[in-house]
Amino acid sequence: MATLVANTRTINIEGGTSLVQWRRLGETAFKPGPPLVNGRAKLIMLEPGVTYEVLANGVLPQAVTTRPEAVPKLPGGRVLEADPTTFSSLLSGLLPGDTLRLRGGTYQAVGPSSFIVGASGAEQNYITIEAYPGEEPVFTSAKEPALAWSQFAGPVWSTILPMPALKWTAFCIWEGDRFLWRYSSLEYLQALRDKDGKPGGVAGGFYHNGNTLFIRTVDDGSPVGRELHISYDTGASYSGAKARLLVLQGSYLHVRGLKFKWSYESITMGGDANIVEDCDAYACHHLVRTRSASRGLVRNSQCDGGPGYTAYMRQTYN
Repeated sequence: MATLVANTRTINIEGGTSLVQWRRLGETAFKPGPPLVNGRAKLIMLEPGVTYEVLANGVLPQAVTTRPEAVPKLPGGRVLEADPTTFSSLLSGLLPGDTLRLRGGTYQAVGPSSFIVGASGAEQNYITIEAYPGEEPVFTSAKEPALAWSQFAGPVWSTILPMPALKWTAFCIWEGDRFLWRYSSLEYLQALRDKDGKPGGVAGGFYHNGNTLFIRTVDDGSPVGRELHISYDTGASYSGAKARLLVLQGSYLHVRGLKFKWSYESITMGGDANIVEDCDAYACHHLVRTRSASRGLVRNSQCDGGPGYTAYMRQTYN
């Protein structure tokens, strides 16, 4: 049998031997839990004073009750509102227990920094960043400025990007909502060859060499005047396009009901015990990527790369 230690909102599992599953006592179906690492796992964001059944040895479920809420609320507990013009300024002042509700609109990552949440909640007092009821906040990269395009050869066009070659790498480009394939060489882009050099590459793609970007639109027409969105892996951009839109540096953060568009990495999860829930990313490469995060949870969320791209993640998590 596994050893279960319940706290107010978490259950620590030690000695597990199989896929962790859990359910609230009285429920019929089990939900998938986090993976075991050296026989250990942790269920988070549970309710205080509730009995749960945990299956961690593939045989019999074990019942355990989380502790009642026995500690006073920490400072915070406020319900705040933000719009695209005030969101950044409110992030640094968030306290454990606060809820920040985002009004509908476009939250556009501009300048050298993404939206960074450096504040931390606590195990009993998460900081929640969520959509205002009935409204739709959308995080997005900026539209690329007018670039000086010249016809390189046939349907391939080129431009010079004003960033040092060693500091610029494009991960993803979208023409409107259409994902453009990243080719490994100019030759493959011209001939529309796949990654193995075989015919049958995807229409609409790009290749870059240092500061020079080569592009082939979906219909082989001129890129002049097209709506292009470029996402960078460094998080810095001359135009405001971002590789990472929302960075969770702190711990015990709960992000809920947000939407993302035109980004390589919509949410960067650092810190500990952060939760992403009911979030959607469209025309994005990733919804969530973990970087130095020790624990994290994603549930009821999805990511779709858009037309021309296979959905990267379309699953429901516990």
